[in-house]
Amino acid sequence: MTKRLIPILILILAAPGFGQETAAPNLGGYLYFDFSQSQEDGLFSNGRAGGLGAGVFLAGALSGQFSYMLEARLMPENEVKIEQAWLGFSPSQTLRFTLGHFLVPFGRFNQANRPHERFLVQVPLVCERAYPSSWRELGLQAWGKSGFLSIAAFIGNGLAESESASGGQQFGDNNADKAWGGRLGVQPDQSLELGFSYYKGKYDTLGTRNLTMRGADAAWTTRDYQVLAEYIKADRANLDPWGKGVTEGYFVQLAIKYSDFSPVVSYQKVKDNDPFHGPGWASPDQAGAGLALDQTRWAVGLIYLPVPNVRLKAEYDFNRETGIALKDDLWCVQAAVTF
Repeated sequence: MTKRLIPILILILAAPGFGQETAAPNLGGYLYFDFSQSQEDGLFSNGRAGGLGAGVFLAGALSGQFSYMLEARLMPENEVKIEQAWLGFSPSQTLRFTLGHFLVPFGRFNQANRPHERFLVQVPLVCERAYPSSWRELGLQAWGKSGFLSIAAFIGNGLAESESASGGQQFGDNNADKAWGGRLGVQPDQSLELGFSYYKGKYDTLGTRNLTMRGADAAWTTRDYQVLAEYIKADRANLDPWGKGVTEGYFVQLAIKYSDFSPVVSYQKVKDNDPFHGPGWASPDQAGAGLALDQTRWAVGLIYLPVPNVRLKAEYDFNRETGIALKDDLWCVQAAVTF
């Protein structure tokens, strides 16, 4: 991890104006550890310990109206990922442009997906299936706010074609097309926010077939309650004679704060149907076995905060697949720490 971070740190430290009339950089991080155990038909029927992950970030202001952010993340697979690495320019307090590597502003969950930011251990089903984990983009992003409206828009290389929608992360570009999208936020009062998201880009190597995504989200937050909901639909154009692939689903989550404890319950649903991709897919002109998933989940959990920067979580998932009799319920625990 150190070797991969050194060149980026050197570039930041060597940037024009760094260290000259700049604010002190903000340095922090997080780490987490989890254990999962599923029933006999699940992925972790033998139990999985050692799901260790960590992250570090460095952010600050350069001279004038420029800022920067660098975040690196060590995943449980012992793979280091650059979560964010961008240079920002803010002509005003309500407008900012960022150039570089950023989390895609689609929905709410993707931009707050780290373990210490979410209430449950497992990723919601639709967020797990519709786009890559910790979906990032390399390109240009603009963010603005006026009154009760906010908007985040971006243009970049886009997602690539893969065996499934969750495997399309890329940082180069597999075609000449540029993808674009963003999120419009509406906040009528301090406790309620609504969001509407859109994404469109060519995802095959020839640049002829569209991937289009639409989303809606809502958050209602008070001193004692938080309700989150998110809906996503992704349409993938396929070669003839195969029909299009569609991933569609939603989740609703309720958390109640009671002293240092927060019980959580969530209902999740996803359908992922694609006659062209799936296991065995290897190239744009070679079909896979297809995807046909219809799954629901009831997740119940409990969070305990012994101190403000430590979050201990326990969760049990009741998983059900339409047309398939599987024993794949899951229970898991996680400790997440920020510093």
